[in-house]
Amino acid sequence: MEYVGPDNIAREVFDFNPDELVPSHLPDEMANGMFPNTPSQYDQLTRARWFARQIRLVSVPSTLLRITQMQEQLKYLQLKRGNAPISWSTVMKKLDVQNYGEVPGNTEHEKWFNEELETQKLKIIAAAQAAQLMKQLGIEAPPGGEGGKGGKGGGGGGGKGGGGGRPPSGSKGPKLRQKGAQGGNPRTVVSES
Repeated sequence: MEYVGPDNIAREVFDFNPDELVPSHLPDEMANGMFPNTPSQYDQLTRARWFARQIRLVSVPSTLLRITQMQEQLKYLQLKRGNAPISWSTVMKKLDVQNYGEVPGNTEHEKWFNEELETQKLKIIAAAQAAQLMKQLGIEAPPGGEGGKGGKGGGGGGGKGGGGGRPPSGSKGPKLRQKGAQGGNPRTVVSES
């Protein structure tokens, strides 16, 4: 909210009553910029109507794109990426992902723990069902349990990961940057590295 009016309404105009936000006097009752000692000549409803006409909404650009929430969203994504004990349920809620589901728990730590426990249960169930399906199809499980990892030979590449290629990004936190200012079409982008 922004207080606007012919005199920009000094703080002294308000009576600071916590039950209401209506000014105690109107600007035309101020004599030589001094706060009057007598009660207002206008009733409360008149002062409230005057006050309501002075309030205007200042819209933030790009509210349709939720730019104002981006900093909060980036914070939660970076915390989750850094393995902070935050549940995916909370992160998805901050990102406005619909129908992700709720996790039981009173605190964020409890939610994170319950979600981790449920994820591990689902992984065990999925592995058991995959093993059962492989047995029904007459396929033997690969040695090492993970699709042949840890076997002899290997597939070249010579590095730690054995595959080469570009190293993973995301080692630095996301930042907002301006792009395209020289071309006359500036826009805000999220940069990681």
